[in-house]
Amino acid sequence: MRRIKALLLTLITLGALAWAPPTASADVDVYVTPGNHNVNGRQWRTTCEKYSATDRCRTEIWATVIVKKDGGGYAVTNGWQFNNLTYAASDYTLWIENPLATPSESWTQAGRQWRTECFTSLTGRGCRSWIKATVIETYTNDAGNSAYRQVDKWILNNMVRFTTSPIAPFTVASSLTCVNSAGGRTISIDAVDPDRKGFSLAFILEDEKTSPMQRYTGTQKVSYLDKGATCADEWSGVQFG
Repeated sequence: MRRIKALLLTLITLGALAWAPPTASADVDVYVTPGNHNVNGRQWRTTCEKYSATDRCRTEIWATVIVKKDGGGYAVTNGWQFNNLTYAASDYTLWIENPLATPSESWTQAGRQWRTECFTSLTGRGCRSWIKATVIETYTNDAGNSAYRQVDKWILNNMVRFTTSPIAPFTVASSLTCVNSAGGRTISIDAVDPDRKGFSLAFILEDEKTSPMQRYTGTQKVSYLDKGATCADEWSGVQFG
């Protein structure tokens, strides 16, 4: 099955302009339902297109946005503004090693800073990615007057949804290496558990504390294992030998 490549469509910024998107909650799913919608008293519109093995939808919202003018000062405009992209539910295996579906506190693409969160109470069965952008916000200055200022914030850019739950662990191209808390015992594994539901993991262990070095195989129940994470604590109660 062909995987979805890491082709990113990002929030467009003009100078210091950026839009901090709201979240919709209603009977109609505005993020994947083409057309115009009235949700939470706001006007939304969504268009969708085929994207690899899934659909990608672009959602816009009618909003008031503050724009920094070239000659200085600020202007207030009204119109359709980009809210976010949504990748319709598809099998997780299509997204393996795609940064939009890999939890990370920080990663870069084309010089922009991103972060991705997956399988949390916020994202549900899926992932969300934010991009660091400069936005203009209102605030009360020392004189007690309303004013504008530029700040850097994380702005939601896209959501990726998955169909399978729980999602089975999958193998990776190269084994992850873990050392249990006793030290000196290296475990090579080749699977990760993306939705943290837990699974029994086959392992190969080489015990460097014995002479000659002993080699064991077996299984261990782990709560979860993020790609690239340290997994020493997962093995602290394992009995080998």
